[in-house]
Amino acid sequence: MSEFVRTTLAAVLLAILAACATRGTRDVAPEGVAPEGAVLEEEQTLRSDGAVVTKRETTLRLRPAPGAWTLARLPAGTRLKWVGGETAHAFSLVVQLDKGPSGWVRSSDLEVVQPPVLAGFESEAACATDLSTCPTRGCAVNNTPAAIFNKMKRHVPTGDPVVTLGFDDFAFLQQQADVLVGQRKDLDADERAKLTDLDVIEGKVSEGDKIKLIAYLTQDSSGPHANSGGESVNCKLKGSAFNDFHIPVSEDAAYSEFDAIVIEMIPQRRPATWTTAELRKVQREGWAVWIEGGLFYDNTHVVNNDPDHPLHGQPKRFSLWEIHPVTKFLVCRQEECDTSDESQWSPL
Repeated sequence: MSEFVRTTLAAVLLAILAACATRGTRDVAPEGVAPEGAVLEEEQTLRSDGAVVTKRETTLRLRPAPGAWTLARLPAGTRLKWVGGETAHAFSLVVQLDKGPSGWVRSSDLEVVQPPVLAGFESEAACATDLSTCPTRGCAVNNTPAAIFNKMKRHVPTGDPVVTLGFDDFAFLQQQADVLVGQRKDLDADERAKLTDLDVIEGKVSEGDKIKLIAYLTQDSSGPHANSGGESVNCKLKGSAFNDFHIPVSEDAAYSEFDAIVIEMIPQRRPATWTTAELRKVQREGWAVWIEGGLFYDNTHVVNNDPDHPLHGQPKRFSLWEIHPVTKFLVCRQEECDTSDESQWSPL
């Protein structure tokens, strides 16, 4: 990350009290809830969010430690979402109900209003027989935040120009989203409309715009994979052929998945050559990739960028902004390719 952008982001953080979410091992729960036992495997369970209220004035911190960076002072009586029931070192991971970043508060300063619940993945039947009969709202009720969310996932941008972004831009976009809409919350049409004319290094961009990014598939991740359990956006159809491909990408192949963002290839009209096997080959070879697609904000999650405190059930990444759906994916199968000359790149 350039020094200019580091300075800019630091100023934004101080001005808007924005930050990234972190987590540690579960140990001490807020008053009224006993510490849980062994955490079940992510692919077998879901952890719902709980609700807490501050018992006294307290501090929202960047990390689960007494001396960690202060994000905000929270007055007594502040209602907060307890993200996934996460606790670490006598702190709890929370997010404000209206907007703002996620952060950590001393568990002893919180009273549980609603405890989180461990439950299995949804077992609802598919709401369509195949992708051709699956509406853009998926299984969501029309005009609800969930329906708007699903439609944005499937929005294919058309025309030009294509806005070229860098990874610094994705960090800056997250800071702005924290101020405008927050993390881990439903967004209705009016709230989603706030994600327009956002500042990036070379101008402005809005959710849904066609963007371009040069990146690498992260080497330390489990690799590209299909969200094959059945998502609402794809009408809960099971199997990789009917679901999105989840692909962590970073500025350098050697970077951690915690330094990555997520791009997703949707199943609708996905080219036959776009397979997880081919993507894993690109990952193994460490080739650079040219990605184009729609800019999308995944408001249902929280940032998970702290390798010392990885969050259960949250994709590892430093920004919730994605390229989703991917509309173009090219590979540099040589030592170096000109990022402005498409002829030097080849299809997946």
